[in-house]
Amino acid sequence: MKQYAWLLLLLSCFSYSDNKPNQTSESENCQYAYDNKFYNRALITCLSAAKKGDASAQSNLGYMYFYGNSVQKDDVIALSWFRKAADQGYAKGQSSLGYMYALGKGLPQDYEKALFWYKKAAKQGYTKAQSNLGYMYEFGEGTPKDYVKALLWYKKAAVQGDARGQSNLGYMYQYGKGVQQDNVLAFYWYHKAADQGGAFSQKKLGDMYRGGKVVKQNYAVALSWYHKAAEQDNVSAQKELASIYRRGLLGVKRDYAHSASWYRKAAEQGDEHSQLSVARAYYKGEGVKQDYKMALTWYLKAAEQGHGRAVEKLGYMYSHGLGVTMDYSKAISWYRKLIDEDGDDSYDAIEKISEICDQHPTTTGC
Repeated sequence: MKQYAWLLLLLSCFSYSDNKPNQTSESENCQYAYDNKFYNRALITCLSAAKKGDASAQSNLGYMYFYGNSVQKDDVIALSWFRKAADQGYAKGQSSLGYMYALGKGLPQDYEKALFWYKKAAKQGYTKAQSNLGYMYEFGEGTPKDYVKALLWYKKAAVQGDARGQSNLGYMYQYGKGVQQDNVLAFYWYHKAADQGGAFSQKKLGDMYRGGKVVKQNYAVALSWYHKAAEQDNVSAQKELASIYRRGLLGVKRDYAHSASWYRKAAEQGDEHSQLSVARAYYKGEGVKQDYKMALTWYLKAAEQGHGRAVEKLGYMYSHGLGVTMDYSKAISWYRKLIDEDGDDSYDAIEKISEICDQHPTTTGC
């Protein structure tokens, strides 16, 4: 009888263990799906939780509509979900609502309201809001410029491990904004951010190791940091590497192909100086096969952004039929554009127009 009772007790224990429900909340399911980029599942679970008033789910839905994750990208709907979360005092939602006001996404841009919502989130210790609030004080958006307050908020974010706050704090120390200049502390905070993958700080560390004023000069380490930043599409680092390879600096051999490759990466992000450099590479055949048509394409991109050298080069290419059918009227048009932009500094363009008109007086524009 005792043996039978003991057996019943044992079976009941196993029965309880096997039948214990998995008490994962809808909110947790939403967060798990969102964090792991299972956006189709996240849309279902987050929507259900959000409709019941879950602020974190509302915030996640806002991000999904903002980025277009498994839904049609829609700033207005994103805004509505961020506002629902923010109105409940949810810091992430408040910060996101501030961001929408700062960028004018889904509503008219309003820096003062952005500042209002950033403050609410920042006072709860939310680091992204603290960094954004610091930025607004640094640049005077929605409030008078105040470097001391900017420094304060950057520091709050930085000490909590926020890479952007660390990077911005390093910048403030490097240039003495709101605090006495201190390159050692700048190096310290840049390193903190760089170790977390902050591309801006990685580029800054490259500069510091290259210069050797704050830390012992080390070209190999400088190159390493430049590469880390450049591989994250930091335009400044990409341009730096392009220049280093083109000129054979920091102990590397001159390599026009590497140079052209890095200039191309920066140019594709819209940097006009890099667009000019890519055009030059195709024009001269430096590191790439000479191709006047490609050169013309990149000169046009740079010229559209107002780069005077590109405008001048287009005038020359049209007047000489390089990569395009010779067209003196278009050449004159580009030269006149340069004159309009540079005024008295465009003597060469004036001469070029005179030469064309002397030789081809019936050309349109003469």
